[in-house]
Amino acid sequence: MQNQLGSEMNIKINRKNAMSTSFATQLLTQVEKKDPEIKINQSDRSITAYCIHGVCVMSSASADLVAEDKWWISRVFVHPKHRRKHIGTELVKTLQKLVPYLQVTPGGYDTKRSVQLSFYKSLGFVKTAEGWVWKK
Repeated sequence: MQNQLGSEMNIKINRKNAMSTSFATQLLTQVEKKDPEIKINQSDRSITAYCIHGVCVMSSASADLVAEDKWWISRVFVHPKHRRKHIGTELVKTLQKLVPYLQVTPGGYDTKRSVQLSFYKSLGFVKTAEGWVWKK
C-alpha cells in the first residue's frame, strides 16, 4: 500500500512540476537578474530600501531620522549569495536620492572595517567631525 501511495504522490508532484515550469523559470530569472528591483518603505522617522531576491527580502538598507534633515544609516545588509553584485551600492544610492544628509558609523559588528570604509568612500561619504557623512 505504501508503494502505491508513493507512486501516486510522485505522479502528482511530477505533473505539478510540469505545469509550473514556466513559473520556476521566471522565479530563477528574477533571482539571477543583474538589476534587482528595489522597493522603499518610508515613515516619518525611518526609511528602508529593500531588494527582493526571488520571493524573499534578502537585502536592505535602513536610515533613521536623528535630527532635522539628518539621517543615520542604521543597517546595510546584503545576503551572502548576492554580494559583489552592486546591490548594497544601489540600496545606499536609493537612500541618497531620498534624503539630503546621511551619516554612518562604519564597523558595527563587521570586523572588516576597511572594506566598509572603502564602500562608503566610493559613495561619496567623507570623514568629518560628526563622523562619516554624505550631503547632497
